[in-house]
Amino acid sequence: MMNRLDIFYYNAIKTLFLFFGLMPGSWRMACGDTIGRIWFAVDKRHRKMALLNLHQAFGKEKSELEIRRLAKRVFQNLARIPFEIAWTYRMDEESYKKLFQIHGLSNLKTAFNRRKGVLFLTAHSGNWELLPSIVRLVGYPSLVVYRPLNFKPADRYLYEYRVRFGVEMVTKKKSMRKIVRTLDRKECVGIVLDQNAGYTAGVFADFLGKPASTSMGLSLAALKYEAPVLPVFLYQEGEKFHVEIGEEIPLIKTGDKEKDVVLNTQKYNQAIETFIRNHPDQWFWVHNRFKDQPKP
Repeated sequence: MMNRLDIFYYNAIKTLFLFFGLMPGSWRMACGDTIGRIWFAVDKRHRKMALLNLHQAFGKEKSELEIRRLAKRVFQNLARIPFEIAWTYRMDEESYKKLFQIHGLSNLKTAFNRRKGVLFLTAHSGNWELLPSIVRLVGYPSLVVYRPLNFKPADRYLYEYRVRFGVEMVTKKKSMRKIVRTLDRKECVGIVLDQNAGYTAGVFADFLGKPASTSMGLSLAALKYEAPVLPVFLYQEGEKFHVEIGEEIPLIKTGDKEKDVVLNTQKYNQAIETFIRNHPDQWFWVHNRFKDQPKP
């Protein structure tokens, strides 16, 4: 429940985003780009993190100047996200669907027809807030697992944005029972897998050339239900959004559960890494992905 101050902030956020949504497209993009440049210049902590992560991934193939330019584009793309949310919030279903070009829809159809449910492997790619609704709007009932924002007014606004076209959302802490019920109904579950999971909830698997603590949830669900796992990512070109639905990632099941969890998680990380290398400015480089490292 929100207190009075939270309600005030929530209404202020709604008003601000309503204003953003009324802005012409050229203004929205210009504002996002300008804010992104300023953010990159003044936010030393996140700039340092993005540059560190980009050096980890591309230090052997890109120059210092190229990495810095890439980092600046990342900040600009992230700064556009609130304006795109505000713009799309006012759209009806048909207008919203026209924004997207979907690649690989046949992969989803094939997997769904196996009647085991479908597990979506996704990441903070492009404007990830736009992704949950489009899967639902092309005809596939979906549950999306998410981590709530610490700031309740913003979390409430985003929750309402995400569920407006019928997507079901569940927080990470309360997700297991919902995931089980959704897979029992042979429906789709989306799991974001590109954030540091800590020592207790994750296993260490290589990512961008370095061990990364990665959630076990997707691997455990795939091993238990043998539901096909499809990588699904969103990226942007101008004002056009692309949804990339990859082929099923083959399940490794040797009978050694602990080993299988690690091996499958490694393959999921590789799928995310492949997307990132193809669209390096479209990922959330400001996150401390390698915060936890294996103990000696």
